[in-house]
Amino acid sequence: MAHRCTAPGLLGPGWQIGTHGIWIDFEDDSGRRKTATYLPSVALEQGTRAAAQVSQAREHAAVLTPHAQSRPALDQAGWTKVEAIDSLLRKGGYRGTITEAKRRDIRLTRYQAVVSEATYKQYERFRAAWTGSK
Repeated sequence: MAHRCTAPGLLGPGWQIGTHGIWIDFEDDSGRRKTATYLPSVALEQGTRAAAQVSQAREHAAVLTPHAQSRPALDQAGWTKVEAIDSLLRKGGYRGTITEAKRRDIRLTRYQAVVSEATYKQYERFRAAWTGSK
């Protein structure tokens, strides 16, 4: 089951990485409609993985250049909303420069899923009731 809320732009509906799935709809530079989505857990997982890779690269750079200026550590939660949107634009096939204007032009739908468990027998009964078949 999904609950949806749609609004234009990055800051349209309130959404949180790890809580909400996000689906974006946008036009590429040729005017073609494109879409991309992340399930609620995916943006969190991908962002955390990306944050770990950047953190490792920073540690490696610090070893190679010990006199380099110290940089703040990334948030352990992973991506920011902007980074998640930028990643979705790339996932959806956008190859142009990602600008604030491009981010504002997207149509963002947030959704929240409810996960439940069922035995196969319960699934069969549900499916039969839903489709009207036996």
